[in-house]
Amino acid sequence: MGIRPLRDRVAVKKDAKEESSDSGIYLGKDAEAPDVGTVVAVGDGKVLEDGTIQPMTIEVGDRVIISTGEEVTVDGEKLVILFEQDIIGKFD
Repeated sequence: MGIRPLRDRVAVKKDAKEESSDSGIYLGKDAEAPDVGTVVAVGDGKVLEDGTIQPMTIEVGDRVIISTGEEVTVDGEKLVILFEQDIIGKFD
C-alpha cells in the first residue's frame, strides 16, 4: 500500500529514543531531545500563489531532525507526516 504525502508534506520514520546518553546517564521518559528519523516519502512540493510548484528540498532517504507532526501507522509501521518547513535540519 505505502503512502504518498501531498503537496509540501513529508513522511518520516522516527528513530527509537535513546534511553541513556553516550556516557551512560539514564535520560528518563521526559527527557527533552529532538526527534531524528529517515524520510520515507515526499510530496510534489509547495503550491505558490501564482500556481507554480516549488520543488521539495528534502528527498527520500535523507536523515532529518523534526519538530512536530501527525503520527500515523502505515502497513504496520509508525510514521510522522509533517510539512517540510517543520524539519529543523538535515544531516549531510
